[in-house]
Amino acid sequence: MHRKDVNISLLAIIFLTVIAVLLAAWMFLQQERPNVLLIVLDTVRADHLSCYGYHRNTSPHIDAFATNARLYKNVLSPSPWTAPSHASFFTGLPSSAHFCTNVQTLLHDDFDTLAEQLRAKGYQTLGLVTNPTITKERGFAQGFDVFTNVGSHIDHRRPLREVVNREEMDARSYSFLLQKQLEEWFDKQYRPAKPFFIFLNYIEPHAPYVPPSSHLRWSTQGMFDKWEAVDQFDYTFRHVFCRENTLSQEDIAELATLYDEEIAYIDGKVGQALELLRKTGNYENTLIIIASDHGEHLGEHGLMEHQFSVYEPLVRVPLIVKYRDRFAAGEEETLVQSHDIYPTILELARVKWKRLAVHNSRSLLTLDDSDSRVAISEYWKVDWVLEAATEQLGTERDFFVHSHHTRDLKAFQIGDMKLVLSSKGESELYDLAKDPLETHDLSRLRPEVLREFHDQVELWRKPFENYKPAFLEEDNDRELSEKELGTMRGMGYIR
Repeated sequence: MHRKDVNISLLAIIFLTVIAVLLAAWMFLQQERPNVLLIVLDTVRADHLSCYGYHRNTSPHIDAFATNARLYKNVLSPSPWTAPSHASFFTGLPSSAHFCTNVQTLLHDDFDTLAEQLRAKGYQTLGLVTNPTITKERGFAQGFDVFTNVGSHIDHRRPLREVVNREEMDARSYSFLLQKQLEEWFDKQYRPAKPFFIFLNYIEPHAPYVPPSSHLRWSTQGMFDKWEAVDQFDYTFRHVFCRENTLSQEDIAELATLYDEEIAYIDGKVGQALELLRKTGNYENTLIIIASDHGEHLGEHGLMEHQFSVYEPLVRVPLIVKYRDRFAAGEEETLVQSHDIYPTILELARVKWKRLAVHNSRSLLTLDDSDSRVAISEYWKVDWVLEAATEQLGTERDFFVHSHHTRDLKAFQIGDMKLVLSSKGESELYDLAKDPLETHDLSRLRPEVLREFHDQVELWRKPFENYKPAFLEEDNDRELSEKELGTMRGMGYIR
């Protein structure tokens, strides 16, 4: 064989070898399971983030992240409060199917949760939570190698006005402790050979609004001192239940400003978490999801905080997703639900899961903007809030007879139209495109739309006719521990 022929053969072998290596590398990348970081901004409504058009620059770090991510503009939360929304994140189910509501205030272990399924596929799993309702005792630690509710370490009995040192102020913040434990996990427990699923919950925007005073941007020290020195829950409680007008429009504006301060504070902590991913070399190979469990009333419809309604301030939430080229940077107008992250994560992790007829979540990877999806948000009246009202107001106020606070509520959205149904038989219909503040009920003016909506609602309910999990026959609820009671009192959940 001539030397020239030998050289050609050698080049061919080298060429084919390179092609084979590149093909193997491509196949490996296709098979690689992404890391997953799920960040939940507790109590953050979409319209108070600057990347959603808010007039204050509340979220510069999240905004910067969003420039290279998919920002979903039309996101309906499955519930307006914490426990059922998180249960939906972890199961992909609506409240009517997982029953982590007032029916049972825990996530039952019959469900194969997101963390459990990922851990079964070799993921290392970490959950760092600051909301006192998201606890191991309530079933939310299922599937996590490490699960810590960092908020339980804070002494709520000591007023913040007694804290004069900036370092101590920061050290009392939930998010400061969360970030510290996240860094410790990466230093001591993280194994680079295995993918991770990290779930973080930042609670600071939850009432009471007491941002670290050393970080104030739009508030005065006087405003901070005024609202830190009083029981904010008592003011909002009497304003909502008693209609005593304990909060003036100026008061509500000040509380909204402090709420914005809290959002800006956790935005900085989110920025630190994302920077930690960069430092550990995990930013590009991680599916990063920034979401919220629910929003917050700030005077709309005469309400404060996040009970008693499924109006837009409570159920319209942010959702921003990034992973390589799988989510095109830019804004997405298609109607989605925040618990659509459940099938999305499992699809990218290549985990086969059992879809039930009552699953109403859909993967964000296969959106169809021509689909007339029925999205739903559900509120089941919370007994401990009503019991607190009875005790606080006394038996002379028979608000149960005439109050809207004792209703279960469901909001159904199709396109721009939204129907609100109550357990007392009332209907409200809104055109969100023309009336985003829900001030004009069209239920009597648009009877044909109302009829069509009711037909769609009946179709949505059909799968539930033969759905009754065995655990509903059990005694699923339990008494809160003294530790849980103390923490929840500090957050105003009970009084």
